[in-house]
Amino acid sequence: MFVIDFSTMMVWPSDDLDADSCKKVQDTIDRLKLNDEGTCLKSRTNYVDLYCNRDINFAHLEREAPFIAYELRRQRIKTKIRDMWLTPG
Repeated sequence: MFVIDFSTMMVWPSDDLDADSCKKVQDTIDRLKLNDEGTCLKSRTNYVDLYCNRDINFAHLEREAPFIAYELRRQRIKTKIRDMWLTPG
């Protein structure tokens, strides 16, 4: 029902939801402030950054941030995210 857009780290309703379910999911996202920069968004970004920099492994991510791990697996970008996330420099 919920998905992560890893390019922005925002949580959105899944595209395959009907209109009523989509509204309920969006209302939940808004009510829980899942895209608030100071809390949830920052936390998701931090976990992905730690994983991409190999400071934590996938098993750790599964334990501590299961939604992120689930989405990486579902989107089939578990290892590809590192190339998407890290910039040369």
